[in-house]
Amino acid sequence: MRKLNLILAAVFVLTILLVSCAPTTPATPPSLSESPQAPGSSTPPSESPQAPDPTPRVLSDSELSMFVEAFDVPGEPLFLYNFLQCMYNSPQEIDPNSIFYSGAGACISPTDEMLDYLIENGYLADDYREFTDLAAGSAWILRPADLEEMMQKRFGISFSEVQTEFTKFTYLESFGVYFDTITDSGMVVFPLVTSGEYIGDNIFVVEYADYWSDNIYRVTFRLLNNDLDTIQFISNIRIT
Repeated sequence: MRKLNLILAAVFVLTILLVSCAPTTPATPPSLSESPQAPGSSTPPSESPQAPDPTPRVLSDSELSMFVEAFDVPGEPLFLYNFLQCMYNSPQEIDPNSIFYSGAGACISPTDEMLDYLIENGYLADDYREFTDLAAGSAWILRPADLEEMMQKRFGISFSEVQTEFTKFTYLESFGVYFDTITDSGMVVFPLVTSGEYIGDNIFVVEYADYWSDNIYRVTFRLLNNDLDTIQFISNIRIT
């Protein structure tokens, strides 16, 4: 019996040694090129419909038509032609006095309290409330928060980064807003889109003529998914 127990013990020890020495398959690390997929998503991140097309090309007829309408005056309700009223090689070089001359979609009407103040302090005529047309000198209010939001949206920078002083509007310290009277469109250029191309990374370059002159201009901007409300301007220069 003792000899049998010794044999069984030896077999047990030998089995343990064989198992512990057996080779194991190492875990495969995740590929650096693979990224986790969002729950419920059937489209891998690399195939996202928002990924920019890397291939430069001439604009299609439908794209060109879209920009013709977008930059027309008054065009669609985003007031995009306002951002073509001055020349700039970068957003920091814009002239806010030209771009926001007629509001660029950021202005609001004054409150009754503001109107009382403007009339009492000689900014507006005593009979201002009797006038309703633009030629009479409509009062426009531009709130700093709205100005900053528009700068971030259309240029991707803060208003504090703009190099040209904002002098056209008067700052009303009592209300913390800018004020001006608008008597005309302030348009320096009446844009007529003629051609364009896509250069990659969601960036478009569009050329346009000026209705009032023989000048040709080139505007560069970023656009996502053909949504005009995402347009962010990069530069706007005269080429002839």
